[in-house]
Amino acid sequence: MRRLGRAITTTAKRRVNVRSGHLRSTIGDRTTVAGPLVVTEVFATARYARFVHDPTRPHEIRPRSARMLRFEVGGRVVFARRVWHPGYKGNPFLTSAVRDEMARANL
Repeated sequence: MRRLGRAITTTAKRRVNVRSGHLRSTIGDRTTVAGPLVVTEVFATARYARFVHDPTRPHEIRPRSARMLRFEVGGRVVFARRVWHPGYKGNPFLTSAVRDEMARANL
């Protein structure tokens, strides 16, 4: 099970979107044994991991503690009171890694 957990972690790290590398660095696994029960967990602990892994609907983004949002588009600094995010299809890097490694291990 430990070997399977490591294989899933390695596959997930290969499949995750990488901008800064932080999300990839938080992907890990843990195997625990409690009597006859062996549990392997694979996880990503970055605060935003769920939003990369799962799809999101289109939504409005407003500033929380400032009057304006500030971001860069094409090298230009842009300020806005609100923006419309078009949504994201998601990248199920953990789910697909589990599915593929379990199939490879014939489980």
